[in-house]
Amino acid sequence: QVHPFELNKKVEYRIDFENKTIEDRNVVGFLEGSDPGLKSQIIVFTAHYDHIGVGTPVNGDSTYNGAADNASGVSGLLELADAFSSLPNPPRRSLLFLAVTAEEKGLLGSEYYVEHPLFPLEQTVADFNLDMIGIGDTTGIVVYGIDRTTLGEEIRKAAARVGLKILPDEMPEQRIFYRSDHFNFAKHGIPVAFTGFGLRRAWFDEFEKFYHQPSDDRTLPFNYHYMKKHMQALFLAALAVADADEPPKWAPGDEFENARSDGKN
Repeated sequence: QVHPFELNKKVEYRIDFENKTIEDRNVVGFLEGSDPGLKSQIIVFTAHYDHIGVGTPVNGDSTYNGAADNASGVSGLLELADAFSSLPNPPRRSLLFLAVTAEEKGLLGSEYYVEHPLFPLEQTVADFNLDMIGIGDTTGIVVYGIDRTTLGEEIRKAAARVGLKILPDEMPEQRIFYRSDHFNFAKHGIPVAFTGFGLRRAWFDEFEKFYHQPSDDRTLPFNYHYMKKHMQALFLAALAVADADEPPKWAPGDEFENARSDGKN
């Protein structure tokens, strides 16, 4: 067990910051639900569309493309929006497809949304977040915080239907659950599901070679067949949630269970 201890040393340091103001946008699509009694409830799908941009050159390349992080998630978001809008009848609950900016600067786009929502947050019942899909272990899906809400069970059932396993989070010390846009929704007590690629310990060295590097580009070994199955699983899970009689809930005792100001969890 780890315990703090005093070093009995004094450290002085100085950090200089340069601030600049940049105007940016979140991008939103909306599909109204079909049930008069439930369509006021909103299910959100998030994926950040920003990356690093132009940065320090690596081997002469200064363009940080962000193919995995997070063009992959945005492509999934667009496919989900297309699939839901192509249904003969919309789901019972309404769906909001939210491509957020400035995730790489501290989850700022999603933070702005929860502070200035298009619909009152008490009407938002879930957030499905897509961040980095299609590489790594493509035999299954990692759902960070899978047992923290009832959304996890729906994803388990949907993944089994399309032939995907639920993979464990092998690196909990990375605290990935707290590091993407769904976290801002969780802080407001909204049940969340964050699905990503299979980041296994055995593959971590390969991951670090392209993470936030110019080499995160289309030449990475994306498995597009897997990406399709991943989105099929999320579609089925989200459809079940959208059509359910009751909204999703946090697991009893979770740190975010009582975070809602409206007392709905």
